[in-house]
This record gives sequence, structure tokens and C-alpha cells, in this order.
Amino acid sequence: MTAKNRLIIMSDEHARRVMGCYGDPVVQTPHMDALAVRGTRFTSAYTPSPICVPARAAIATGLPVHQTGHWDNAHPYEGIPQGWAHTLRARGGQVVSIGKLHYRDSSRDTGFSEQILPMHVENGRGDIAGSIRSPLPVRTQSRALANKLGPGESSYVKYDRQIRDAACRWLSEAADETGWTLLVSFVSPHFPLIAPAEFYDLYRDADLKPSQIHPTCPADHPWLQALRGSYVYDNFDDQSRREALRNYYGLVSFLDANIGAVLASLDASGARDETDVIYFSDHGDNLGERGMWGKSTFFEDSVGVPLIYAPASKTRGDVCNTPVSLTDIAATLTGIRDDPDHLGHISSKPSDPNRAVISQYHAAGSPSGAFMLRKGRFKLCLFVGYAPMLFDLEADPFERTDLSKDPSNREILDQMQHKLCEQLQEHPVNIDILARADQQKLVAAYGGQNKVLKGPILSATSAPRD
Repeated sequence: MTAKNRLIIMSDEHARRVMGCYGDPVVQTPHMDALAVRGTRFTSAYTPSPICVPARAAIATGLPVHQTGHWDNAHPYEGIPQGWAHTLRARGGQVVSIGKLHYRDSSRDTGFSEQILPMHVENGRGDIAGSIRSPLPVRTQSRALANKLGPGESSYVKYDRQIRDAACRWLSEAADETGWTLLVSFVSPHFPLIAPAEFYDLYRDADLKPSQIHPTCPADHPWLQALRGSYVYDNFDDQSRREALRNYYGLVSFLDANIGAVLASLDASGARDETDVIYFSDHGDNLGERGMWGKSTFFEDSVGVPLIYAPASKTRGDVCNTPVSLTDIAATLTGIRDDPDHLGHISSKPSDPNRAVISQYHAAGSPSGAFMLRKGRFKLCLFVGYAPMLFDLEADPFERTDLSKDPSNREILDQMQHKLCEQLQEHPVNIDILARADQQKLVAAYGGQNKVLKGPILSATSAPRD
């Protein structure tokens, strides 16, 4: 990046397809769409892990989950290893965060000169029950997702307004400064699915519903069955599914309005022509497809994320179809490109069909370590101890057909599995063993499984209090 300033805007649980510039015909996202018009929109961006804490640690460090040991929502980032914020702070200039970080707590040096309105893991501990992998806890509190539907005001909506206002104030006060980096991190559209009335009303009459993916889709895979048995979302009906999606869409438009306010403040400050802007989400949401909500899977709605990179010098929009990972952002922000396989390198290349990216999941609801490889038109989902899944995203963008069982696909399956191990630089089984050992050690430190499960199991982190 060559601009003097960097504005990084982050959201939580925004599925890539729910944005106008990504082709959704219903959602209203004019501000994010306008950013895409002057930047590069990435069609195949992926989270390094489809759950908050591991994803955010990987984004901070630019390293995959298994190299740092941030396995789940009870293994939060503490500033080690150092990340892009440390590097930029060492070069001079302010490096400030506003909003959700989901690190350990504010006392750790995570590279920021200042943290404003930070949200970190609950009580500095996070979701200890998410480290229990055998037997998997039944997270019955997940049922509340279908019961807490808007329109209305949630603590997260109020918190996002505080984040927006703080970001606008900060940008107006920084008008005369240069060399700053500002991370503005919103919570929307993360559940609870309670949208402010004015944004819910945009979709009040919309007939939104899951796409009714064909019943032969691979949702009955035993690894996914175990996940669904742990995260209990069994009290949705057709009406509540529609209502949930109306609120989700409303929260996306609420997010878009907040982003618009922040970008307007940037323009008013006079720093727009000296500021690179990046927008992305930490992961997506299953959105009721295959009877699943939340994240935690490698289906595109969950593991795929929106990503827009609008350098100060850029005046027209481009589309990049090359697969990228949010771990690439660290190299982009710092300008470190020792490894050419980074976002800062490929943003000038509209197509690189040979690039491969990975994601992985070792957190709540997972009976074993799970890994994803995206390369070209194919996506491999590998589950330790279970059969893999293989999808052709070009021919089958909704991932209805698992190709792994067809003998004619054996060669591509073997190639993808080999490439996954090459990208991981370790065998998935060994990574699974390491994750489980760290998690068992953590659970033991809190008194063992029985004691942990007698306490409350977190459904979400509380918003900071006023």
C-alpha cells in the first residue's frame, strides 16, 4: 500500500452473497456497492476459520490457525505472534481500533496505539465449552436464535451505533494527521437477528427464504450431523425462517448505512485521496440453507466472505476471481511481500487459477478437525476420521453434489488432498491431535469437562456496557 493512511472496516457474519455488488437482487447496500465501484471486489475470498476468535487471530497475524494455536473461541489472540498492527505502529503513526476485536482483553499488547470501545472474549476466558470435543456438548441455547427475532433494538445494534459515532468523531479529529491506520469493527449482521425498524421495514414484505437446496445435498454427512446435533436450531419453521432472513437483510442494510456514515466522515476530513480502504467480514453465515444457521461449515455462505479493496489511487472498479484468504490482508497492510502469494501481489492480477487457499475449523460442534482447500473450480472439504467432500463450484455453485464418491474423480481428489497437505505444511491428522491436546489442557485448567458444563455455555459475547 502506498497511501499515507489506512481505513479497515470489518463486520461479523456477513455472508458474501448478501450484497448488491455480489449479485443479490433484493438487499440494499448502496455504500458498500459504491466502494466496490472504485475498488477491487474479490469473488472468492475466504475466512481462515469460520468462527470469530480463530479468524480474527489469523487476520491479525497473517498466519493460519494451526501455526498459532488459536483453535476456538477460548483461545483468543494475546499479541503473540506479533501482527500487522505491531508492524505499522513501529513505523510511526497512530494504529487505532474502534469496536469488536475479540482478543483476550485490553491489557495485552496487540499492536494498537489505542483501543476505543473494544469488545473482547467474555470475562477474558471465552467459550471454554467450545474446547470440549468428545462428547460434544448439546448447545441448546442455540434455539434462542429462532425466538429472538426483530424488528427491534438489541445490545449489538446499540453498540454498532456507538462504534459508528466514535469512528466518525475520530476521523474528523484526525483530519490534520497523516500516517494513521484505523480499524472500525462492527458486529452486524451477527445474531441476534433483531434489525432496527427502519431497516427491517425495507424487507417487511420481501418473500425471503432459504433456497430449498435439493434434499440429496450432502447435509447428511456424519461430520455435519454431529455439528447439527451440537448446535441445536431445531425450532425454526417456514415463518420463522422468513422472519430471520428479513432481519438478517435488515442488519446488512444497517451495517451498510453505518459504513456509509464512516466513509462520509472520511470524505469530509479531506483524507480520502490519501487513504486506502478495505472492507471484509470475519466469516459468513449459513442463512438457513440445509437447515443450518450460524457459521462453522465450509459451505460458501459460511466460509466465503465479502472483500473489497479500494486503494486511494484507484478510480474504477475491478473484479478479481482469484481465491484469496483474509490472512493475505496482513501482507497488504504492511507491504511485506516476501511471499508473492499475497493479496497485495495478486490484487493487480485479475485471474490466477493456480492459487490455492485454505480454511480450517477445530471449534465448537466439531467432532474432529476439518479443513478446506479452494483451488481453481474445485473445493475440498476434509474431515479427520470421516469421508471427504469435493465440489465443483463452477458447475455446482450451490454445492448440491459431492463428487468425492465418484471413482472418475479420484485423480482430482488425490491432487486436492496432496495440495492441502502442502499448503498446511503438516498432515491434518497431526494438526487435529495438537488442537485436541491444547483444548484438553485448557478444559482441565478450568476443572474438567463436568465442571465446565455445569456452568453457562456461551451463545455470544456481551456487548461492552456504557
